[in-house]
Amino acid sequence: MSPGGGLVEITGGEPMLQEREVVPLMQRLLDARYTILLETSGERPLERVPRRVVKIVGCKMSELG
Repeated sequence: MSPGGGLVEITGGEPMLQEREVVPLMQRLLDARYTILLETSGERPLERVPRRVVKIVGCKMSELG
């Protein structure tokens, strides 16, 4: 970890499928003064994600017609 913090983006598949591991990781990085971006599909609850995490929620639209 960088002593002055930095930027970390958590993505890939659906990161909240590993909620038990990823939430404490995000908190630890926030405590180390990192800016955290979480890229998610929004299919999983985000209540446990720390407030300071920037949430990028992708919406998938189905074809109409």
